[in-house]
Amino acid sequence: MVAQRERTWLTRWLKEPDKMLAEKDPIAVALFTKYKIPMPNMRLTDKDINEVIDYMESEDKKFR
Repeated sequence: MVAQRERTWLTRWLKEPDKMLAEKDPIAVALFTKYKIPMPNMRLTDKDINEVIDYMESEDKKFR
């Protein structure tokens, strides 16, 4: 997933997915349409978000 999305988009998605869906972000809407479940707002801190994305990037590299 990391390779498919810009880091800035992922950061915002992890921080405020509910707002992105309300604003009709095309990717957020597509994900909701596909999975029928909204991404919960987990109230992650900026540090938490960076750590999650860093982890996803490190895992993504293992499969390239």
